Amino acid sequence: MIPKLLVAALAVLLLALPAQAASLPNIIVIMSDDQTRESITGRDSTGNPFMPFVASKAGQARRFVNTYYAQSVCCPSRTSMLTGMYPHNHGVVNNQMPQGGYARYMLNGLDAKSWPALLTDHFTAVVGKFLNKYGDAESAGLPVIPAGWDDWFALAKLNRSDYYHWFANINGVIRKYEGTNDSKYQTNIIHDRAKRLIRQKAGVEPLAMLVAPFAPHSPWQPARRYENAYANEPFQPANKPSFNEADVSDKPLYARDLPLLTEEEVIKWMGWWRRSLATGRSLDDLIRGVWEELSARGQLANTYIIFAPDNGYLWGEHRQKGKGNPYQESIRTIMYVWGPGVVPGEDANLVSNIDLLPTFVDIAGQPIPEWADGRSLMPLFRGETPPWRSMFLVQNKRMSDDEGNSEEGFGTLWAALTTPEWTYTKYNTEAEYYDLVADPFELNNAAASLDPAFVAAVDARLKALRVCVGAECRSLEEAPL
Repeated sequence: MIPKLLVAALAVLLLALPAQAASLPNIIVIMSDDQTRESITGRDSTGNPFMPFVASKAGQARRFVNTYYAQSVCCPSRTSMLTGMYPHNHGVVNNQMPQGGYARYMLNGLDAKSWPALLTDHFTAVVGKFLNKYGDAESAGLPVIPAGWDDWFALAKLNRSDYYHWFANINGVIRKYEGTNDSKYQTNIIHDRAKRLIRQKAGVEPLAMLVAPFAPHSPWQPARRYENAYANEPFQPANKPSFNEADVSDKPLYARDLPLLTEEEVIKWMGWWRRSLATGRSLDDLIRGVWEELSARGQLANTYIIFAPDNGYLWGEHRQKGKGNPYQESIRTIMYVWGPGVVPGEDANLVSNIDLLPTFVDIAGQPIPEWADGRSLMPLFRGETPPWRSMFLVQNKRMSDDEGNSEEGFGTLWAALTTPEWTYTKYNTEAEYYDLVADPFELNNAAASLDPAFVAAVDARLKALRVCVGAECRSLEEAPL
């Protein structure tokens, strides 16, 4: 017979375990798609913020102004966010097979190395876009719900969808959404489902949720209520010295081959840009809804909210539109973080979405896995000054692009080493170097005037970083040249 005291002790222990898990903070990642930092932080010609709610809460956030992408392309970037790995380690380097997309993610076994699979004490949910080519023919025969997710609402057949006619896989069942009013608008449906999950789970058990609207990605389709919100807004990208850059003779071959934008093209791009801003207004509403639902549940103070895009975007800078190339508008963004113990203010440390998995397992009180190349952001959240990276690797390894972008630029292999002060990009036979302090718009390629010893050191560091794994990556990022 088991002594009564032992039975009582075991009962107390068993009751304490779920209570301890329930006290873990919630984690909510809100990831927009193809959004520029200017459309997040900027204001229109009347002085109103493009994202009014985010602007109203910015002063309460830790604002990471030097957030860089290891690869500024949708699927590779999202895979880095999920796994904490550089693209050369997770192997998803394109938006479609054979080198990328959902099928490559699954065939590489990355679902088992993602943060939802590791956060075993959290209820995990995805709402919105997961990875490119999810639900398409190339992913046929693969699991429709990756390991680790407790609730699944993922946009499917993404390349054939728009914001009013689209599909979602809801816990294994395909549903079609179709209509002409805002009740069927994709961002609004994602908004409502995210709030419902907060009502059902937050405060009952720890919630770890990825909220990933397609907005403001092309086709830049605003909700009806915002359709004319920026119909007359002046084209702000055209104010940059780098817009439709007149002299690109110092740029690499693919950029030199790009013609100047015609007046008709500028007008067309301006229309798209205006619509992208209007599309982003529903994203701002979504963030407001998540915030208010957490507050209503008494969970706002117990929730980390992380907001950032999956990559940046070029709107005519250096004659280019899109992402994937090594210019600041493409590879750099801002990340907002709110949560328990987060010290508000601007943070200039080099951070990346490869740091999210280490951060989340740290929040959950778990050891950071050895495969993670990133590092926990928790010390920075608290305003501490730990040893940190002074440089970061950005890569492009795609051989094609499936979103209608320039084949020449996206097929060019390169690797870049970036710091807050300068960026250096190495191509097969060419290089670019920009002093980001003196030349923030990257107009004057100074690679030809660099000290040969500096070039040799940077090339050697790039070579080492392109094959680094885990702790080795972190060491190389911190070591002086």
